[in-house]
Amino acid sequence: MSTEKETSHGGDATTVPTVETSEECTCPIQDRRIIWVFGSNLAGRHGAGYALYCRIHHGAIYGQGIGLQGDSYGIPTKDRALKLLSLERIREFVEDFIVFALEHPELEFNVSPIGCGLARPPNQSREERARDIRSLFENVKAYGYGTNGHYDIHKIPNINLPIEFGGTYKSVLDANGEETSR
Repeated sequence: MSTEKETSHGGDATTVPTVETSEECTCPIQDRRIIWVFGSNLAGRHGAGYALYCRIHHGAIYGQGIGLQGDSYGIPTKDRALKLLSLERIREFVEDFIVFALEHPELEFNVSPIGCGLARPPNQSREERARDIRSLFENVKAYGYGTNGHYDIHKIPNINLPIEFGGTYKSVLDANGEETSR
């Protein structure tokens, strides 16, 4: 839930938007550290697409395929041999990511359309793959959070889903369908 509060920066009182979190604290939106969420592989070979961009610009660590890395977060969509993971396996990593985001309201997560570019099955269109991956986010079980372990992804204030997944975050895509710099 967004609200506003009056604060003082350098003697000037200003009104800033804040976001209430599951831990009942408020974090001014502009004070959150931005984390760029990218599709990864379990080997941590960030050699192409948005994973490479995150390695170069946002601290993704070569050799680390999962989790927070500098100002980026890897969600695996491929295994160590760079073969596509099943949707059920990707779901586990999406659930881990969402729990992490809920536990870190001081961070703002911009999610790229993971699994829709280089990690897309050859027989599937980008739109079909986006529907499949979107369902992983929308049907998430974040145990200990939400109602009966289920959480509405669209109500988590520090996760910005891409338009392809029903969110409002607009990523810039290259000819291969991979997110690039702005």
